[in-house]
Amino acid sequence: MRCYIGIDGGGTKSFLRAVDESGNILGESIGGSTNICSNTTDEVFMNLQTLWQSVLSSCNCTLEPEALCLGTAGIGKVEAVPFFMSSLKSIFKCNRLKVVGDMELTLGLPSPNNTLSLTVGTGSICFARKESGELFRSGGYGSILGDEGSGYFIGISSIKHILRRHDLLLPDDQLTVEIFNNSKFHNVKDILHYTFSDQFNKKDIASLSSIVSQLAARSEGVSMMLLDSAIKHLEDLVTRVCHASDLQSEPFVLFLCGGVINNCTYISKKLVRKLREKYQIERVVSNRDLCWNAIDIARNL
Repeated sequence: MRCYIGIDGGGTKSFLRAVDESGNILGESIGGSTNICSNTTDEVFMNLQTLWQSVLSSCNCTLEPEALCLGTAGIGKVEAVPFFMSSLKSIFKCNRLKVVGDMELTLGLPSPNNTLSLTVGTGSICFARKESGELFRSGGYGSILGDEGSGYFIGISSIKHILRRHDLLLPDDQLTVEIFNNSKFHNVKDILHYTFSDQFNKKDIASLSSIVSQLAARSEGVSMMLLDSAIKHLEDLVTRVCHASDLQSEPFVLFLCGGVINNCTYISKKLVRKLREKYQIERVVSNRDLCWNAIDIARNL
Protein backbone atom coordinates (compact mmCIF):
# COMPACT_ATOMS: atom_id res chain seq x y z
CA MET A 1 0.00 0.00 0.00
CA ARG A 2 1.25 3.46 -0.91
CA CYS A 3 1.87 5.70 2.10
CA TYR A 4 3.21 9.05 3.21
CA ILE A 5 5.61 9.25 6.13
CA GLY A 6 6.30 12.02 8.59
CA ILE A 7 9.08 11.89 11.18
CA ASP A 8 9.46 14.31 14.07
CA GLY A 9 13.06 13.82 15.15
CA GLY A 10 14.03 15.35 18.48
CA GLY A 11 17.11 15.56 20.65
CA THR A 12 15.74 12.93 23.03
CA LYS A 13 13.19 10.88 21.10
CA SER A 14 11.59 10.63 17.67
CA PHE A 15 8.10 9.89 16.32
CA LEU A 16 7.17 8.33 12.97
CA ARG A 17 3.73 8.15 11.41
CA ALA A 18 2.69 6.50 8.15
CA VAL A 19 -0.65 7.35 6.54
CA ASP A 20 -2.47 6.24 3.42
CA GLU A 21 -3.52 8.55 0.59
CA SER A 22 -6.68 9.53 2.51
CA GLY A 23 -4.75 10.43 5.64
CA ASN A 24 -5.70 7.34 7.61
CA ILE A 25 -2.99 6.22 10.03
CA LEU A 26 -1.35 2.96 8.98
CA GLY A 27 1.30 2.81 11.67
CA GLU A 28 3.17 4.81 14.31
CA SER A 29 6.32 4.32 16.34
CA ILE A 30 8.46 6.06 18.94
CA GLY A 31 12.23 5.71 19.03
CA GLY A 32 15.56 7.28 19.84
CA SER A 33 17.04 10.64 18.89
CA THR A 34 17.91 11.60 15.30
CA ASN A 35 20.19 14.48 16.33
CA ILE A 36 23.63 13.80 14.82
CA CYS A 37 25.13 16.52 17.00
CA SER A 38 24.56 14.43 20.12
CA ASN A 39 24.62 10.91 18.62
CA THR A 40 26.90 9.08 16.23
CA THR A 41 25.70 8.64 12.66
CA ASP A 42 25.55 4.88 13.28
CA GLU A 43 23.24 5.44 16.26
CA VAL A 44 21.00 7.78 14.28
CA PHE A 45 20.83 5.38 11.32
CA MET A 46 19.88 2.55 13.68
CA ASN A 47 17.22 4.69 15.39
CA LEU A 48 15.64 5.54 12.01
CA GLN A 49 15.78 1.93 10.94
CA THR A 50 14.16 0.80 14.21
CA LEU A 51 11.36 3.36 13.82
CA TRP A 52 10.50 2.00 10.38
CA GLN A 53 10.87 -1.69 11.31
CA SER A 54 8.54 -1.16 14.26
CA VAL A 55 5.83 0.18 11.95
CA LEU A 56 6.36 -2.56 9.38
CA SER A 57 6.11 -5.31 11.99
CA SER A 58 2.84 -3.93 13.35
CA CYS A 59 1.20 -3.29 9.98
CA ASN A 60 -0.98 -5.90 8.30
CA CYS A 61 -0.01 -4.86 4.78
CA THR A 62 3.08 -4.08 2.73
CA LEU A 63 3.93 -0.38 2.86
CA GLU A 64 5.45 1.46 -0.09
CA PRO A 65 6.52 5.01 0.86
CA GLU A 66 5.41 7.54 -1.76
CA ALA A 67 7.08 10.52 -0.06
CA LEU A 68 8.71 11.25 3.28
CA CYS A 69 9.65 14.28 5.33
CA LEU A 70 12.00 14.22 8.31
CA GLY A 71 12.19 17.22 10.60
CA THR A 72 15.07 16.87 13.00
CA ALA A 73 17.30 18.60 15.48
CA GLY A 74 21.00 18.85 14.57
CA ILE A 75 20.44 19.81 10.94
CA GLY A 76 23.05 22.57 11.15
CA LYS A 77 25.99 20.20 10.68
CA VAL A 78 27.46 20.46 7.17
CA GLU A 79 27.21 16.72 6.61
CA ALA A 80 23.70 16.38 8.10
CA VAL A 81 21.47 16.68 5.02
CA PRO A 82 23.58 14.41 2.76
CA PHE A 83 23.73 11.83 5.56
CA PHE A 84 19.98 11.90 6.14
CA MET A 85 19.09 11.82 2.45
CA SER A 86 21.32 8.81 1.91
CA SER A 87 20.09 7.04 5.05
CA LEU A 88 16.41 7.64 4.34
CA LYS A 89 16.77 6.43 0.76
CA SER A 90 18.48 3.28 2.01
CA ILE A 91 16.00 2.52 4.80
CA PHE A 92 12.69 3.54 3.20
CA LYS A 93 13.44 2.85 -0.49
CA CYS A 94 11.88 6.17 -1.38
CA ASN A 95 13.10 8.93 -3.73
CA ARG A 96 10.73 11.77 -2.82
CA LEU A 97 12.43 12.95 0.35
CA LYS A 98 12.76 16.19 2.27
CA VAL A 99 14.85 16.92 5.36
CA VAL A 100 14.14 20.09 7.34
CA GLY A 101 15.29 21.46 10.66
CA ASP A 102 13.03 20.89 13.64
CA MET A 103 12.47 24.65 13.79
CA GLU A 104 11.09 24.68 10.22
CA LEU A 105 8.92 21.66 10.99
CA THR A 106 7.14 23.60 13.73
CA LEU A 107 5.90 26.11 11.14
CA GLY A 108 4.67 23.48 8.68
CA LEU A 109 3.53 24.59 5.22
CA PRO A 110 3.51 28.34 4.43
CA SER A 111 0.43 30.22 5.63
CA PRO A 112 -0.95 33.73 4.98
CA ASN A 113 -0.06 34.76 8.55
CA ASN A 114 3.12 35.88 10.26
CA THR A 115 4.19 32.92 12.37
CA LEU A 116 6.78 32.49 15.09
CA SER A 117 7.73 29.19 16.70
CA LEU A 118 9.64 28.62 19.91
CA THR A 119 10.85 25.08 20.47
CA VAL A 120 12.14 24.20 23.92
CA GLY A 121 13.17 20.61 24.51
CA THR A 122 16.64 19.23 25.14
CA GLY A 123 17.78 22.31 23.18
CA SER A 124 16.08 25.56 22.18
CA ILE A 125 15.49 27.53 19.00
CA CYS A 126 13.20 30.30 17.75
CA PHE A 127 12.07 30.59 14.17
CA ALA A 128 9.80 33.07 12.35
CA ARG A 129 8.23 33.21 8.91
CA LYS A 130 6.62 36.39 7.64
CA GLU A 131 3.66 36.59 5.29
CA SER A 132 6.16 37.27 2.52
CA GLY A 133 7.84 33.93 3.18
CA GLU A 134 11.04 35.39 4.66
CA LEU A 135 12.58 33.21 7.36
CA PHE A 136 14.35 34.35 10.52
CA ARG A 137 16.06 32.39 13.26
CA SER A 138 17.70 32.78 16.65
CA GLY A 139 19.36 30.14 18.83
CA GLY A 140 19.67 26.46 18.00
CA TYR A 141 23.45 26.50 18.30
CA GLY A 142 23.78 23.49 20.58
CA SER A 143 24.69 23.01 24.22
CA ILE A 144 28.13 24.64 23.97
CA LEU A 145 27.18 27.81 22.10
CA GLY A 146 23.46 28.11 22.80
CA ASP A 147 20.38 26.13 23.91
CA GLU A 148 19.45 29.00 26.20
CA GLY A 149 16.51 28.22 28.47
CA SER A 150 16.36 24.60 27.30
CA GLY A 151 16.05 21.38 29.27
CA TYR A 152 19.82 21.06 29.10
CA PHE A 153 20.24 24.66 30.32
CA ILE A 154 17.94 23.98 33.29
CA GLY A 155 19.64 20.68 34.07
CA ILE A 156 23.17 22.08 33.99
CA SER A 157 22.02 25.08 36.07
CA SER A 158 20.73 22.70 38.74
CA ILE A 159 24.05 20.85 38.79
CA LYS A 160 25.96 24.10 39.15
CA HIS A 161 23.70 25.00 42.06
CA ILE A 162 24.52 21.68 43.77
CA LEU A 163 28.26 22.21 43.25
CA ARG A 164 28.16 25.75 44.66
CA ARG A 165 26.47 24.51 47.82
CA HIS A 166 29.01 21.70 48.05
CA ASP A 167 31.89 24.21 47.86
CA LEU A 168 30.33 26.25 50.69
CA LEU A 169 29.88 23.10 52.84
CA LEU A 170 26.15 23.81 53.03
CA PRO A 171 23.69 21.00 53.80
CA ASP A 172 21.68 19.55 50.93
CA ASP A 173 18.61 21.65 50.10
CA GLN A 174 15.35 20.30 48.67
CA LEU A 175 16.46 20.49 45.04
CA THR A 176 19.69 18.65 45.79
CA VAL A 177 17.88 15.93 47.72
CA GLU A 178 15.33 15.43 44.94
CA ILE A 179 18.01 15.15 42.26
CA PHE A 180 20.10 12.73 44.33
CA ASN A 181 17.01 10.61 45.06
CA ASN A 182 15.45 10.64 41.59
CA SER A 183 18.27 10.66 39.03
CA LYS A 184 21.40 8.73 38.15
CA PHE A 185 23.39 11.17 40.30
CA HIS A 186 23.38 10.22 43.99
CA ASN A 187 26.15 12.52 45.17
CA VAL A 188 28.67 15.10 43.95
CA LYS A 189 31.19 12.38 43.18
CA ASP A 190 28.71 10.80 40.74
CA ILE A 191 28.22 14.16 39.00
CA LEU A 192 31.93 14.79 38.56
CA HIS A 193 32.69 11.25 37.42
CA TYR A 194 29.89 11.34 34.84
CA THR A 195 30.73 14.81 33.54
CA PHE A 196 34.28 13.85 32.66
CA SER A 197 33.52 10.35 31.38
CA ASP A 198 32.80 9.07 27.88
CA GLN A 199 29.20 8.45 28.99
CA PHE A 200 28.39 12.18 29.20
CA ASN A 201 25.22 12.91 27.23
CA LYS A 202 23.21 16.11 27.26
CA LYS A 203 19.97 14.10 27.27
CA ASP A 204 20.80 12.87 30.79
CA ILE A 205 21.46 16.42 31.93
CA ALA A 206 18.26 17.69 30.28
CA SER A 207 16.23 15.02 32.09
CA LEU A 208 16.95 16.83 35.38
CA SER A 209 14.74 19.68 34.18
CA SER A 210 11.66 17.57 34.95
CA ILE A 211 12.70 17.40 38.62
CA VAL A 212 13.20 21.16 38.69
CA SER A 213 9.79 21.67 37.05
CA GLN A 214 8.02 19.42 39.55
CA LEU A 215 9.56 21.32 42.48
CA ALA A 216 8.68 24.70 40.94
CA ALA A 217 5.06 23.55 40.68
CA ARG A 218 5.22 23.09 44.46
CA SER A 219 6.65 26.63 44.86
CA GLU A 220 10.17 25.51 45.80
CA GLY A 221 12.22 28.71 45.69
CA VAL A 222 15.48 27.60 44.06
CA SER A 223 13.67 25.70 41.30
CA MET A 224 11.48 28.70 40.57
CA MET A 225 14.61 30.88 40.37
CA LEU A 226 16.24 28.49 37.88
CA LEU A 227 13.12 28.41 35.72
CA ASP A 228 12.80 32.21 35.86
CA SER A 229 16.35 32.41 34.50
CA ALA A 230 15.38 30.02 31.68
CA ILE A 231 12.31 32.15 30.88
CA LYS A 232 14.49 35.27 30.53
CA HIS A 233 16.69 33.47 28.02
CA LEU A 234 13.67 32.24 26.06
CA GLU A 235 12.25 35.76 25.99
CA ASP A 236 15.55 36.90 24.53
CA LEU A 237 15.36 34.30 21.74
CA VAL A 238 11.93 35.64 20.78
CA THR A 239 13.09 39.26 21.07
CA ARG A 240 16.01 38.65 18.70
CA VAL A 241 13.78 37.09 16.06
CA CYS A 242 11.13 39.81 16.43
CA HIS A 243 13.77 42.51 16.09
CA ALA A 244 15.32 40.95 12.97
CA SER A 245 11.94 40.37 11.32
CA ASP A 246 10.21 43.58 12.46
CA LEU A 247 7.53 41.55 14.20
CA GLN A 248 7.66 43.90 17.21
CA SER A 249 4.91 45.92 15.57
CA GLU A 250 3.07 43.24 13.59
CA PRO A 251 0.60 40.56 14.74
CA PHE A 252 1.73 36.95 14.56
CA VAL A 253 0.69 33.44 15.55
CA LEU A 254 2.90 31.91 18.24
CA PHE A 255 3.66 28.19 18.10
CA LEU A 256 5.08 26.64 21.27
CA CYS A 257 6.70 23.22 20.94
CA GLY A 258 9.01 20.83 22.75
CA GLY A 259 9.06 18.73 25.90
CA VAL A 260 9.91 21.56 28.29
CA ILE A 261 7.08 23.74 26.97
CA ASN A 262 4.59 20.87 26.99
CA ASN A 263 5.53 19.47 30.39
CA CYS A 264 6.43 22.54 32.46
CA THR A 265 3.37 24.65 33.19
CA TYR A 266 5.46 27.13 35.19
CA ILE A 267 7.49 28.07 32.10
CA SER A 268 4.72 27.93 29.49
CA LYS A 269 2.22 30.06 31.42
CA LYS A 270 4.69 32.67 32.64
CA LEU A 271 6.45 32.92 29.28
CA VAL A 272 3.21 33.41 27.34
CA ARG A 273 2.08 36.08 29.77
CA LYS A 274 5.33 38.01 29.36
CA LEU A 275 5.28 37.71 25.56
CA ARG A 276 1.66 38.88 25.33
CA GLU A 277 2.67 42.02 27.23
CA LYS A 278 5.28 42.85 24.57
CA TYR A 279 3.90 41.60 21.25
CA GLN A 280 0.70 41.43 19.19
CA ILE A 281 0.11 37.71 19.50
CA GLU A 282 -3.04 36.72 17.62
CA ARG A 283 -3.22 33.27 19.17
CA VAL A 284 -0.99 30.71 20.87
CA VAL A 285 -0.83 27.16 19.54
CA SER A 286 0.84 24.52 21.71
CA ASN A 287 1.07 20.74 22.01
CA ARG A 288 1.25 20.42 18.24
CA ASP A 289 1.65 17.02 16.66
CA LEU A 290 4.62 17.72 14.40
CA CYS A 291 4.36 14.38 12.63
CA TRP A 292 1.30 15.76 10.84
CA ASN A 293 3.32 18.80 9.79
CA ALA A 294 5.95 16.47 8.35
CA ILE A 295 3.27 14.50 6.51
CA ASP A 296 1.82 17.70 5.05
CA ILE A 297 5.27 18.64 3.76
CA ALA A 298 5.77 15.14 2.32
CA ARG A 299 2.44 15.32 0.51
CA ASN A 300 3.46 18.66 -0.95
CA LEU A 301 6.67 17.34 -2.52
